[in-house]
Amino acid sequence: MTDVPNPASPAPLMTDQAVPQSLLLDPLPSGYTDRFEDSGALWFCSEPTLFSAKPGSQEAPSWWGRCGVKTAHPTKPNNGNSTLAVADRVHCLKFTERVNCGYVIPEALRTQGPFSIAIIYAPSGTNEPRTLFTINPWDKGNYAFLSERDNAIEFTDDQGSFALGHPLKTAGDGFRLVVLSYDGAQFSLMVEGLGAISQQSLQPKKDRQCDLFVGCRSHRAGILKTLGDFLLADVFVWPDKDILTSASKTSGPETGPEYDLLQSYFTEVITRAL
Repeated sequence: MTDVPNPASPAPLMTDQAVPQSLLLDPLPSGYTDRFEDSGALWFCSEPTLFSAKPGSQEAPSWWGRCGVKTAHPTKPNNGNSTLAVADRVHCLKFTERVNCGYVIPEALRTQGPFSIAIIYAPSGTNEPRTLFTINPWDKGNYAFLSERDNAIEFTDDQGSFALGHPLKTAGDGFRLVVLSYDGAQFSLMVEGLGAISQQSLQPKKDRQCDLFVGCRSHRAGILKTLGDFLLADVFVWPDKDILTSASKTSGPETGPEYDLLQSYFTEVITRAL
């Protein structure tokens, strides 16, 4: 891939030893950076070159966006807990049960929408992923979060005023693509290519700026039971676009060109089903 906004890339790891072929990453199809940029997406990809740490610092590194002008920062409880890993030849950021490994994308979106968020991740196979991301308003009010637990994906809020969920086809390993969109009145959820029924949300009383927390609920320490195990490959945010056209309760969401682009990336780059 090209055009990575990365002003502080670390040097590559060098070794004189033979590396097993199974650990070598195939060249990625070109063009996705430009295509996601043109779609208006913020794209956070877990490639090592996009993480930048201060020399000699024990703090978790900042996370540069591949597309867009945003930078994700470690949450306050993430005091050097970030770990990179490779799963099925895909670079990932590792999240650990009961340990805050979270990141926050400041001012990622606004409550009155529209907006869309997509996440590509793999469960550990041992413990549940729990919190995947959280939409947290600046005024510290009610927040909404996406989670995987009890073999289902659920999007709900801290006050329990609504819930939108979908059972998973399988509980096994492997990467998942989950997309949440909001049109200003309804949420839509697409899980592994299956649409969930749109859910009428509470209309926000005012337009509020929101941070997007990844892998946790907020900067608050504690609430460890909400922190699970998973490997994160990518996070995408369309701050002003509903990429799943909200539909009736019988038909479910319909996809737009941005979702088709996501599915192409998921198929060609993540699952390598060429």
